[in-house]
Amino acid sequence: MAKMRAHEVYEAELRSGTAYLGSFLSVKEAEQTIRDITRTAWWRRRTTVHEIELRYKPRNKLATAVVLDETDMAGYRRKGLITLVGGGLCPGLVYHELGHIISYDETEDHGPKFIKAQLDIIYHFHSPWAAKLLEESYQKAGLL
Repeated sequence: MAKMRAHEVYEAELRSGTAYLGSFLSVKEAEQTIRDITRTAWWRRRTTVHEIELRYKPRNKLATAVVLDETDMAGYRRKGLITLVGGGLCPGLVYHELGHIISYDETEDHGPKFIKAQLDIIYHFHSPWAAKLLEESYQKAGLL
């Protein structure tokens, strides 16, 4: 079920034209975008994960995002890891993976919490128009 749901999410992203949203010229540019987002009050109100490492593995087939198990003195998980793959060095995929960080749940990877988080990220850090296109695509796919 989870794999089917993931496939439906990817298809909706592609249909809406929001899967890529341009491209980064370098890994450093993608890292800076992640830092710019995670340093905002908007981000910090939504998650305790404030430090995200980006790895670029052009030969991998699947981008991933995880919240690392390390906890700080207060018991919060503060670190995340995003891995982007060849052809995935673009804002749309960064926003997608950041959505996983905000909604991190090992049991429901592409569920409603993820979709809401992704739409919010795109709305606030890319454009309301792009978020609306993706929302409509999710609705047509029956994911919202």
